[in-house]
Amino acid sequence: MSGIDGAAPLVAPLVLADIDGTLVHSHRRCADVQGAIVVERYDGRAVGFMSPSAFAMLTDLQAKSILVPATARTTRQYSRIQFPAVPPVAIVAAGGLILVEGVPDPVWSAASQALVDATDATVDEVVHRMRSLPVAEEPRNGDDRFACVKVALEADISDFEEWCDQVGWRVVRQDGRIYALPRALSKATAVPRLTEIVGVEPTVALGDGLMDVEMMLLTDHRISPACGAMWKSGLRISTPVEGVGLSAAEEVLALALERVDTTRTARKA
Repeated sequence: MSGIDGAAPLVAPLVLADIDGTLVHSHRRCADVQGAIVVERYDGRAVGFMSPSAFAMLTDLQAKSILVPATARTTRQYSRIQFPAVPPVAIVAAGGLILVEGVPDPVWSAASQALVDATDATVDEVVHRMRSLPVAEEPRNGDDRFACVKVALEADISDFEEWCDQVGWRVVRQDGRIYALPRALSKATAVPRLTEIVGVEPTVALGDGLMDVEMMLLTDHRISPACGAMWKSGLRISTPVEGVGLSAAEEVLALALERVDTTRTARKA
């Protein structure tokens, strides 16, 4: 099985990494960002942060592994993140697209579009249905693969969830936002195609949210901030770290480096 650009199979460990709440944190998630490195800007404002220690560890992790960001961000939102080195491959749009050198992989784009088409509602129809909820913003179409919107914490979305279920969609709710996706689509759904592209199975997964669950179950080594929605929901499928915000990212990355070093040593033996 060939690696990126038809090269020989890559032998470095493959690390799947959620971004928001796992590696990168916003003002809302950080008590203090003084001294932090800005890794995302939006309309000229600094909106995404990592500590210098975490950024250094991420640099090390990228040097020792194939780091594949796996995010619910759209392609445009993902492009704002400044990694130490630009990842050659990324899963974006909640699993709907795989970017290879910044360009959507046509094989997976067609396959994920088929998953959308197999439901009984288009993304735009789901967006339209979301407008009936007590929303805090205009619902958004995420790269024609999913829909999302902010809602009030106390909002009753049960009717919307029931409708989604009837048309073959599922709803994930966390951090004041709801995501609606085709039932068969997730970050994990994209991993088999990802494996074909890079030539190696995932070893480590990093994530904090409910949309990371299926992806993390694909690996033997799973690491999560205990302050994240996944751990708070009661799911115990990963090794937790106790830090919050910037310090949580440091602890996640430190443990990920340990797992990668162990894997690299075992493969050399």
